[in-house]
Formats: sequence, structure tokens, C-alpha cells
Amino acid sequence: MRKNNYIKFIAVVVLLVVINYFFSFWFFRIDLSEDKKYELSSYTKEKLIRLNDYLNIDVFLVGDFPVEIEKLEKSLEEKLQELRVYGGQNLTLNYIDLNEDAELAEEYKKQVFDNGNGIKPAYIDILKDDKREIVEIWPGLVLKMGDKTVSIQLLSPSSRDNPYPINQAITNYFTDHIEQNLVVGLDKLIGAEKYHINFLQGHGELTVYSQREIWYYLQKNFNVDTLNISTIKTALYNKAVDLGNNDYDSLLNNNIDSILINNNSIPVLNNKRILSGYFRNLYLKEFKKNQANLSERLDALDETDLLIISKPTSSFSVKEQYVIDQFIMNGGKVIWLIDMMDVNEAALAQNNILVQNDVIDHELQSFLFKYGVRFNKNMICDNLCSPVLREDKLGIVSKWFFYPQLKNYDDNILMKNVLPVKGRYVCSVDTVGEENLVRTALLQTSKQTKVMRQARIQYQNTNNYDPSLSTDNSADKSLTVGWLLEGVFQSNFKNRRIAKDFINNSSISFKEESNSTKMAFIGDGDLTRNETIDNNNPVPLMFEKTNFNTPYYEMPLYGNADFFLNLVDKMLDRDDFISLRSKMNPPRLLNKEELKNKTKWQLINLVLPALLIIIFGISNIYLRKLKYEA
Repeated sequence: MRKNNYIKFIAVVVLLVVINYFFSFWFFRIDLSEDKKYELSSYTKEKLIRLNDYLNIDVFLVGDFPVEIEKLEKSLEEKLQELRVYGGQNLTLNYIDLNEDAELAEEYKKQVFDNGNGIKPAYIDILKDDKREIVEIWPGLVLKMGDKTVSIQLLSPSSRDNPYPINQAITNYFTDHIEQNLVVGLDKLIGAEKYHINFLQGHGELTVYSQREIWYYLQKNFNVDTLNISTIKTALYNKAVDLGNNDYDSLLNNNIDSILINNNSIPVLNNKRILSGYFRNLYLKEFKKNQANLSERLDALDETDLLIISKPTSSFSVKEQYVIDQFIMNGGKVIWLIDMMDVNEAALAQNNILVQNDVIDHELQSFLFKYGVRFNKNMICDNLCSPVLREDKLGIVSKWFFYPQLKNYDDNILMKNVLPVKGRYVCSVDTVGEENLVRTALLQTSKQTKVMRQARIQYQNTNNYDPSLSTDNSADKSLTVGWLLEGVFQSNFKNRRIAKDFINNSSISFKEESNSTKMAFIGDGDLTRNETIDNNNPVPLMFEKTNFNTPYYEMPLYGNADFFLNLVDKMLDRDDFISLRSKMNPPRLLNKEELKNKTKWQLINLVLPALLIIIFGISNIYLRKLKYEA
């Protein structure tokens, strides 16, 4: 009997050795997570396996760091090792500590920085035992293949005065984007085709500076630029430049120290480019009010794959509408970020003032109606909302109902593992007509909302905006503020008279019906706008302004950037990148209502395990007693 046991034991050991030997020739990893978050995508694996040249990766997140940053370093190391498995002998990793030689550290950093074209440093804010430490890291990779070199920034650069917090959410965000950033770098190395994205200007749209975070992300993947369909005539433009320079010189001659622009104090000295440009734009705005001063470029959108129109505040000429319409008819894609109501937040800085919201006169409502959507002239108040930092510097309004937190309740891929999108004075959007179009809801409010049309806004009494106090029974429904429409659109100018110099122009062949294309319509012009704090420093879109850069940092709360990047990829048929971004690990926030039941959960965690052990012990003794008595 004992001999048989020995034989069985030896047989099991031999079997395990044989199985282990065969499996050593077959590499595989099993990701047991529900969404396969930790497994490399098939898109990435294919790129690595098909490397036809040696790929060298220089890693600069190396050094003697505090334990909080070591988590970033370790997560990067683990991901790179997995990449190397699929890259095989064609992929080499080089770890470089820029601070290893103190005397040459600054020179090495200059080389890596490469006049702003290489890796940029990020500063991490570590708060421990009431002591604050700002640590410099170089979170980037340099990819080299043949004679080509590409720099990859893994964490957006930050300044020492505006550092990042460090927590598990930041670590997750950093780790989640490693694979995506590497794929982008590989595409650049192999010379993959880059799409052209243009932000429309000329109608009071958001500037590049106010959307600088989105602009930064898009430039990693696409050719990005601004574009004007209507341009001011050259003589008038030069006149505006001269007048702007004269106004700046006048400030200097009159010993003016600073001026207030958009509620920010701008020093006059050494800011000629900013201030003269500001004055120039004021003159240009006045000149543009007269259509005779403008000339439309019929071919303005010829090289554009995606047009983004962010928060226009003035009207479009008929000829500009015609150029955009024919761009769509020829398969062009457009993202419309539209506000219907204007709220002058700066006026709220005056104590106890009531600010009246006004309808924005861009005249786009009727133009977009033809494409199958209606932007409603309203503002949505939502019980699920964000706080606001008061303009009068008198603290924070913890629930500013005009800042809804938008989600998608239909499990749309664009919002998979994406945090809620922070809205600001949003309007509802309805779909109309055009039954042949495929409609997909993108962003929705909670079910506890209140629709405001004309409102007088103030900080002191928010009960008038509180949806939970509304007696309107119809308010118990989710409202849609963003739609994606796909299919064949009808021209706005079908059966309409068009100026002869347009309809007969050889550079535009008029079409009444579009090729199959896509358009996104979102009732929030501020979706991509960075809020600012001290000295006009930007607040990253993922963070909350009310506690940013304070000891009360919270983890990332908003998914504006990730949602918008997913939307851009969807518009340009880059679904593989959406899948990469959807593998993120958003922070799982505690239910704040459950914080009221703190004692209950403490008892469950402390008493229940001990009680179960006692019950198990008593039951075991009782069963043993019954067994032996029998």
C-alpha cells in the first residue's frame, strides 16, 4: 500500500515536470479581470510581433525616489517587461538615471528636453506627516528605430508651482496610458498617416490657450491647427496690428503697471506680444462686424478630416455656412460644442448681484436643425453636480446645480471606464427628422433635473435651481445633452438660392446629399476648456478646481479629456484606440450617503468576522461530540 503511494507521488512529480517543460515553449498570460484591463490589446501585440527593425526604448523614470513615486516606476517597469515579451529580440530597454552623475545632470536633462521637443519634466506633490515635498521626475520614453527618434510623454508636464498630487488614481492613470502612448509612438516611427484636425476660429470660439490640454493630447496623434473660413482683408489686418502696437506703447508711456483681461491682471512690462495681440483682436472683432471687410475661402476645409467648433458666440455668414455644409456633403466630419445661453460668471464677483443669462446670438439652431438635431435654448440644473469656486472669493458652493456631472446610461463604449464629464451651463439636445440616420446618445444627465430657460443667477440662494425641490413631475427623467449622428445628411442649401459666385465656382461642386459621414452635437461649449487658478495656471480637466493645488487634493474626478479623445477617435474610425483607453481603472469613489452609516460598517468589519469564527468553533465542537457519542 505504502509502495503504491510512493509510485503515485513520483508519477505526479514527473507529470508536473513534463508539463512545465512543454509549457516553457509556449508563452501565455491569463487576465482574470472582467474587462481584460491588464492584458495587452491584440492591436498592440500585432505591432510588436511585426517589428521589422530593432526598436530601442530609453526609459527616464529611473532614480532614487520616495515610495509614492516608486509605484509609478514599478508600474512602468512591469508594463515594459510585458511589451518586451512580444517584441522579442527586436526590442531593447535602456534605463537611464538623469541624476546619477550630479555634475552632468543638468546637461543630460537639456539634451533630453531638446528645446521642448523631447521629454518634459513633471513635478509631483507629496504630502506626508504634514510635510510637503515637490519631486522632479522625467516621465517619458524615447523610441529609436533606424535613424528615426520619437519622444513619448507618459505624464503631462507640470511646473514646480503647479505640481501633480500623488495617489493611487494618478498611478492608475499613468499606468493605463503607457500602452496607448507606446502605440502612438510606434505609429510615428513607422510613418503612419496622420489625420488633419482643425479648430474653427472667427466667431468667438474658444482659443487654443483655453483648450491647451486637449490641444496637447491631440497633437500627439494628429496634425492639429486653427482655421478661419472668413479672413479679414490684408490691409485691415495690418491696420489692426498697428493699432494694437500703438495701444501697448500708450500703456508704457502712461506708466500703467497692469491691466485686467478676463478677470486676470496682466503686467504691462515684457508682455508686448500678449497685450498688443489682445488689442489687435479687439480691433479685428470690430472690423469683422462689417461683411464688406471679409473674404471667404472656398477651399478652406479641403485638407481637413475633422472640424471642431468650440463655443462660437457670434453669427456665421451665409457663405461660411455654405462652405461648412459642402464640407459635410463631401464626407467631412464635425464636432459641434455649442452653448445656447451665456452666463457672465465674472459679474458674479460683485456681491449679491443677480446675473441674467442671455441667449447667444450665433444663429446655429436653425442651421443645425436641418442635420437632425435641435439645440434647446435652456440650461439644465442637475442634482448630480459639481461645486464652484465663487468669483467673489467668498468660498465654495458645494452643489452648483448648473455644473452637471454627465454620464452615459446606455453603456456606450466612449464612456466605458471613463469618469463623469463635468458640464458647465449645458443645454439639452433633441433629435428631429431624418429617420435614416443612426442616432447614439453620448452624454446624459441624471434623472433629477430642472430645466431653466430665463434665470437670474446668484450664489446666495440656490434653492431656486435645486431639482430636488422642484414640483415638476416631468423632471424625473434623464436628459440628453450630446448625440452622435451617422449616415447620409441632406444639404442645408437644398432648394435654396445661393450666391452665383458660389454656385458657379469651379472649386466647389454643389451636392444636395452627403456621402456617409458622422457628426457629434454636444450642448456644452466648455467641455474642453481648462479652468484656471492663480496667475492663470490651468487646472487639468480631470481635477476639481475648488481644491486643486491645495492640501485637500482629491483624486481625479472628471473624464472630459478621455471622453473627448474617444469621440475624436470614433469620428476618425480609430476604434482600436478607444479600446485601449477603455481599459483604464477609474477610481471607485465611496458612496457619500453611506458615510452616515460609519458605525454600522465598523461593527460589520470588526464584530462579524469574530462572530463567524465563534459560531464555526461551537458548531465544530457540537458535531465532533455527536460523532463520538454515536
